[in-house]
Amino acid sequence: MSTLGEFVVAQGVLPAIDGEVDGFIAHATGEAKRLGKPQCNKCSVRKACCWSVVVARLYEGIRVAAHLRAAERDTPELRERLRIAAEAMEAADPYAWRQPCVFLDEQERCSVYAARPTPCGTLWVYSPPAACNEPGAPIRAFIAEREFAAATALEEPFRTRLGLRKKV
Repeated sequence: MSTLGEFVVAQGVLPAIDGEVDGFIAHATGEAKRLGKPQCNKCSVRKACCWSVVVARLYEGIRVAAHLRAAERDTPELRERLRIAAEAMEAADPYAWRQPCVFLDEQERCSVYAARPTPCGTLWVYSPPAACNEPGAPIRAFIAEREFAAATALEEPFRTRLGLRKKV
């Protein structure tokens, strides 16, 4: 019997996941640019979008874990921070959650950017940046619905490939 990580490597699952997620994000980025929506690259305030609950699918978690292992950042301390954050998020009102993502570095840059989950790569806020940090301020965002739906649809075939039971 092998671990999930060993199975992913043996079956060549990671390159397929990377290709799918990178494709979702690239297509969504192109669409947002075409519509003139992205402003995130100009953001100079606290990254409020990275202080929200993000639902990462199993295959996206595997992608992030592989990135961390390759960068030799998969440590017991990080795993404990992830466990604590996950438990707190599950117990919290997602609309009230305002904690920084455990993957933000000291400069508030994403330290897993190359392996970020689809929700992180397919959402662009185009409100004035300061509004993101004002409770109750209207936030305008472009959400790549088609890519988000495709990423969600990928979860069940992925779970089936791994021999896992259906998500309920």
